This record gives sequence, structure tokens and C-alpha cells, in this order.
Amino acid sequence: MSLCTKDFADADDRMLTLTHVCQQWRQVALSFPHLWFKVRSNKTTDPDKVRAILERSKSTLLDVEVNLGESVSGQLVEVVRQVLDQTSRMRTLVIQGDDIELARPSFDTPAPFLEELALINDWEAPIVAIDDELFDEETPSLRELVLHGCVLRWDSPIFSGLTRLSLFSSPFSDFGALKPDVRELSIVLHSCGNTLERLELCNFLESSGLWDRSWDTLSNAVKLPRLKFAILSEFDFFTLVSFFKHVNISPAVPINVWNVDINNPRMVLPSPIPLLPSQFFISPDASPAPSKCLQLIVHTMGIDFHVYEQNPNAKVPWYRYMPSDEDHFFATFCWPLDEDNIQVITQNVHGNIPFSDIHTLEVEGGYLPAERSFWDGLFRNTARVHNLILGTGIAKKHLLSVFHVLAPDGHGSSQKASTTLLLPHLTRLHFATPHIQEMDPELVTSILKRRKQAGAKVETITIHAQEVQGYADAMGATVVQ
Repeated sequence: MSLCTKDFADADDRMLTLTHVCQQWRQVALSFPHLWFKVRSNKTTDPDKVRAILERSKSTLLDVEVNLGESVSGQLVEVVRQVLDQTSRMRTLVIQGDDIELARPSFDTPAPFLEELALINDWEAPIVAIDDELFDEETPSLRELVLHGCVLRWDSPIFSGLTRLSLFSSPFSDFGALKPDVRELSIVLHSCGNTLERLELCNFLESSGLWDRSWDTLSNAVKLPRLKFAILSEFDFFTLVSFFKHVNISPAVPINVWNVDINNPRMVLPSPIPLLPSQFFISPDASPAPSKCLQLIVHTMGIDFHVYEQNPNAKVPWYRYMPSDEDHFFATFCWPLDEDNIQVITQNVHGNIPFSDIHTLEVEGGYLPAERSFWDGLFRNTARVHNLILGTGIAKKHLLSVFHVLAPDGHGSSQKASTTLLLPHLTRLHFATPHIQEMDPELVTSILKRRKQAGAKVETITIHAQEVQGYADAMGATVVQ
């Protein structure tokens, strides 16, 4: 008989209920210690229940969850300590709450079978600094470590051999001098560099204070050859640059960069440095054909980049495909869209970041610049694009500029005529914006006809909008849902 209860929050309650069905079920349940592997304790837990589970589990490896929040009774504290005394047979240990200090005695004894450890401090509680070595430096089985609002010695051997490392802190926490800088993080990553598969950092790095002018990786940077996924959240911009200089991550690894400069909303970027490393926009195999998809979104809070490989086997139409977060690179920047930052964004999409390997381009956001020069520069930087998506936030003013610069005799600006046919490989055009209906269909069809005559025929045009069948027919487009 076996019963998998690990995924149920009330697994221990279910097991206790099982012993009260009938005498036979009770005997069976009590005969299998491995059924009592999950121990949970919080301020509402019945101490007798915890003692019963510990007794019935005998020598079974335990999955332990302890909540040391407010209003923990003295009786329950004693039970919690009994639970934490079982470190020699713990498989997983999660300690959370605003009084993690109560668990310190359990950190002094070896945990030879511990595979997963999470120390989760409350959102607004003071940072917990643990200076002593955890578990007497004996955690040979530890593979996953989560620290939220807690710091250890950064040269601790507990980081060695990890496959997952998650370091989080609340923006409300006062780190003082406890927050590590990139060099201290490098010490940690050196310990687990050859084994680490998942890295998550949220508001956990001290600001670099340096205005780097390059994303070039240092020759002595930490290498993470087995990394499969990373989250970097709430960095300031130059700390992000410093991270990529000190940590060498393959461009094939999906990385989610969340909320750059969210805690520094008046950030104004110096224009010489690109917003992101170029390697995430270029295929590593140097394919002669473009292969990447780029979604560019300019919104009220700043700018987002999503970059991913084409998927010809996707079960959705090409204009709807978007892989999961853990399957592609993206970065979100939280900057006010003032004149200076718009200029920096424009410089980046015009060439500071190379878009030569972009096959499918999606442009979204009503806060995009409407000037023809913006679109001219963007399309010159994405010269090998085959598919173009104009998103829901694209307004008529944007569409007028787009069609103007796509015309064979269009203008890049009001002063200088374009001497190059932009997006010469464009074959599929999708309008997600309902504002396409505001465009004169004769103007659109005229420009498309002239592109065909110039050898740049758009083979497929689709429109995602309601009640536009007549308009779509007039411009030779297909309405899709």
C-alpha cells in the first residue's frame, strides 16, 4: 500500500483521518512509517498531532514545514524544537515567519539527507543574518537552497553542489551592509558553478555604483555551464551590467530580467551603452537565415523586450505564438517615458542592439514614437524580418508612419528620402490593432502593390478585429480570430 500526500497542504490531517476509518485501515497506516513523512507546524497546529506524526514516522526521512510567526505558544515552541531536532533525517526543511531566530539551535547539528532548504523571513521583518555555519557544515545531499530576507556567510560550503539557488529580499527590508555585491555573489556562484541549473535573484544585490560602458564579460567571470534558467529581478541598470560582466551565461539559457530600475524610477540612461547584451539577440550557431522572434513593447512604465526562437511546430498561428517565461529571454525596464529616455530607447532599436537575426518582429504599445524616423531606423535595424505584427496599441498615427516608410518611395524623415526598400523580405503582415480600420484601404493597397512591383510582395495579410470583413476584403486581407 502506498499513499502520495506530498502535494496536499493538509496531508498530515488526511493521514490522521485515515487512521480513524476503521481498525484495519488504522493498522495498515500505522504499519507504514513512510506514510508519515510530512510534518507541518504553525500557530494553530495541535502539538499532540505533531508528536504523533513524529512517533509514527519512526526513522523515515521527513519533509518539514515550520511557521514561526506571531502568537506562537510556549507549548508549540517546544514541539517545534522537537521537530527541528530531527535534522539527521530531514529530506526537506522550510522555515518561515518573523521569528526564524527560534530555529537557530537546529542549525548546529548535521543534516546528511537534507536535499531542500528554504529560510523565508516575513516580508517586512528585519533581515536575519546567520553567521554560524549551518548544520555543522554537513549537508552533502543539499541541492536546493532558498533564502528570503536571510543572509549567510557568502563563503559558506553550504552553497557547494547546489542545483537551485534562490535569493530574495523585500524592498521594505533594511539590509544595511548585509546585501552582497556582485563580487560576493561570484564567490557563491564559484561554489556551485559546475552544478547550478536554476538561479533566482530578486532585489538581492547591492548597487554596483559604477557606470560601466560595456557589457563585455570579464576573462575571470564565473561560468555556469549547466544553467537552464535564471530570474534576475529588481536590479538597478548598472548592477545588471555588472552581473553580466562577472557571470558568464550562455545566450541559449532563458533569462527573465524583471523590473530593472523599479526602485530608481527617475533613472536616465547614458546613451553610449546598449540596454542589453547583444548575444541574446543573435543565434549562437551563426545561421545564414534569421531565426529569432522579437516582441518590442513600449508602455507607460518603460520598455519590454521578448526574444525567442521560431517554432514551426507550434499549435497556434504564427502571430499568436509566445513560449512560456522559462523558454525565452525577456527584460522589462521601469523608466519614465520622458524625452531623454525615449531618445535612449530610439538609439537602441536603431542599432545599439543588433536586430539582424530577427525573423519575426512584433511591435506593441501606444507610447511608441510615431515619427517616421523612428520606424525607418527600426526597420533598417531589422532588415531581415519576414513576419511583422503590429499590436493592439498601435494607433493610426503609427500606422501612417509605418506605411509611409514601407513604401518603395517612402521617406525616413521629412528631410531625407529613403534610398533603400525597407523590410525587403517581408512576406507576412498581421494587424492586431483595431485602428487599421481607420486607414484608407486604397492607400494601403497602393503601397502593397508598389512593394510587389519592386520585388517585395507581402504574401499574407491578416487582421484580428471585429466587424472588419468589408475592410479586409478591400485590402486583400484575411480576418482571423
